[in-house]
Amino acid sequence: MGTNSNTYIDNAPVNGDIVTCLLTCSESCLLINKTSAALVYHCDACGNSGQAINTIISSPPGMVPEKPALGYGGNLYYSSVSLHQVYKFTPAGTIVVIAGTGAAGYSGDGGPATSAQLNFPGPVVTASDGTVYFTDQNSTVLRKINPATGVITTIANTAGAGGEGSLLGSIHFQSIKSLAIDNANNLYIADEFFFNVKKANMTTGVTNTIAGIPGFAGYGFAGDGGPATSAKMTAVQSVAVDNSGNIYIADRDNGRVRKVNAAGIISTYAGNGIAAELGDGGPAISSLIPVDHRCICR
Repeated sequence: MGTNSNTYIDNAPVNGDIVTCLLTCSESCLLINKTSAALVYHCDACGNSGQAINTIISSPPGMVPEKPALGYGGNLYYSSVSLHQVYKFTPAGTIVVIAGTGAAGYSGDGGPATSAQLNFPGPVVTASDGTVYFTDQNSTVLRKINPATGVITTIANTAGAGGEGSLLGSIHFQSIKSLAIDNANNLYIADEFFFNVKKANMTTGVTNTIAGIPGFAGYGFAGDGGPATSAKMTAVQSVAVDNSGNIYIADRDNGRVRKVNAAGIISTYAGNGIAAELGDGGPAISSLIPVDHRCICR
């Protein structure tokens, strides 16, 4: 383990490893706390339980927390694609494994989520009742953790054949890239390579496309000013919903963030189609957005 350096690497990580860094740490770590004496990060290499405060190790490639998101109870939820687990980081500073054994695989439906095998888990979101939804990327499924029982189930996959208005479990997805949830606990699902976003009513299970043309016919850039369901997009990277019900979509290869308002009309919210990073201080619609961008509503 390095000392007095900008980067700390643990090649044989052990649960509970704790290091204090007095310099600048690798940006690949997740910033947990900042004090006048130290920058404090938690990285997956440190292990998966216990107090995160003062845990500070730079993570090897592939061990960066996957899209951390604030959720139920003020907890920070995130997954590790290489440790095959989902975590919550509590306001008290405790890291808790909520799904996954650490071994790659696909198993455990109907039992405790912590006894289930996951395979490259991805984005995590939570409903107002504490229900956890996350993507199990290499297993190509969407999974759910019951907050009362801790039981895990698969609720969607890529094998479905259902059309518009079908139940979530029968809908066909190509590649679930991002999740979001609104104030009514509706689940929004961004499908990267079907170039669309779907909305699932989690009370009834009924699921419909709310942006983009499902399938490969939807690839391209078109539709601003009209119904979002007639718009074309490219690799959809991220989806977010604000408190007014506006939906924001990261349209990666088009270099734009698209917005769908409450009336279902789509427009370009930010970006001018050029993939770069430029334009701070000017109109968002004139800015240049990097290829790998994400939408977050607070």
